[in-house]
Amino acid sequence: MWTISLPLRVPVSKKKLWSLNLNQYRNTHFQTLNKAKAIFTKSVKSQLKGIPRLKRITLKYTVYAPSAQLFDTNNICSIVDKFFQDALIHAGIIEDDHYKIVVGTQFLPGGIDRGNPRVEVEIDSPDTLPVVPPEPVREERRVPTMKIKTVIILTVADLNKALTDYMASNGVTIPEGADVQIGNPDAEGQVSVTFEASKGGVQASSKPTQAAKPTPAAKPTTVNKVAEKPAQKPVQTALEPQPETVQEPAPEVAETTQPEPGPTEEAPPAEAKPKRPSLFADVKKPVNA
Repeated sequence: MWTISLPLRVPVSKKKLWSLNLNQYRNTHFQTLNKAKAIFTKSVKSQLKGIPRLKRITLKYTVYAPSAQLFDTNNICSIVDKFFQDALIHAGIIEDDHYKIVVGTQFLPGGIDRGNPRVEVEIDSPDTLPVVPPEPVREERRVPTMKIKTVIILTVADLNKALTDYMASNGVTIPEGADVQIGNPDAEGQVSVTFEASKGGVQASSKPTQAAKPTPAAKPTTVNKVAEKPAQKPVQTALEPQPETVQEPAPEVAETTQPEPGPTEEAPPAEAKPKRPSLFADVKKPVNA
């Protein structure tokens, strides 16, 4: 146990003393309060030397008044207790002033002491009290992802209704009261459905078919035209006289309009031009005498 003597008033200026009580505390500017707390902490700092660091404490305050005037113990001790616990934290004796560290406080009147009015506080560390276990730290655990297998059970009525709606969307109407039979899927995953009307002897079957693949358009073929060689001019020689020939006019050829070939039809071969008559057509072979 340690006993500390605390003042009832602290000087906030050269001519003014500030009294530690609740009435003064609630009517004082915060700057003056901060100054009064700093002076109070400095005045008790020397008395706190030698006190070890404590995990839990109890505080017992006793007030010794300067006169016989009646006073409110809580009015004085509430402010003294507030300043003193902050001084203990500042000195490193306790970690905080919450209820798990400061486990109990008590305010008592001590009588009159005209020469040395004060508040005496007794600090005790109750080892006999049960140690409060710290709160367990909750660690966030990551839950592994679970795969859930869902099984849906369908009745024959559910299948018939689903099949009826599907067939109606494709333009096929199933007669009311028809016996619908669904086959097993084949290797291609197709399922055959057979339904037979109960009246009228109408029977039909439906099997999904695959859409025909579009046939690619045939590429147009091109005909390579052979370039015509120009006709060779006859070569005249100086030894043989060239007979005069009469050039007959070329026969007129009727112009025909050839239809353009389509994308898949081949173009007809180009029509051969008529040959020109030879220059030696009228020359007779000489006969030896």
